[in-house]
Amino acid sequence: MSCYGWLSNIHIMNVSMPINIVWEDDEKSILRMSYSGKWTLKEFDQSIQEALALYRSVSHDIDLIIDTRSNQTNILNTISSMARMESEVLPNHRSVTVIGVNPMLRAAAGIGSRIAPRLNKNLSFAATIEEAHAHILQMRARRSANLPIICE
Repeated sequence: MSCYGWLSNIHIMNVSMPINIVWEDDEKSILRMSYSGKWTLKEFDQSIQEALALYRSVSHDIDLIIDTRSNQTNILNTISSMARMESEVLPNHRSVTVIGVNPMLRAAAGIGSRIAPRLNKNLSFAATIEEAHAHILQMRARRSANLPIICE
């Protein structure tokens, strides 16, 4: 499979707007959560429970992509859920790559890293889905070569 072969293999798990959750690959090793438009904290919490169910459905490690490019809700609203989310992090959670970085998101990530360090382990940022996938591939290569993981 080519580097971007995943484009033809997207599996939609939740088609309800404004938060979508999809497997990016047939191996179910990359999960993408896309936030678009306005959403409520209740919808956010429901999406986390759906993602946890998907994490539990496999035994291998999962890399998470959070796509906020079309988000219109203040991401700082999620801070109130961070402590609970930290207690629910599963052992197969490997990394988080966030797409659509802005100053508000960077502030939330900084706070989130202190409140929920396991949830935000190997946190990085990307401008596009292709860049996120490239980062994940690079991180996996570094891990398999026993090199330190570098997150930006």
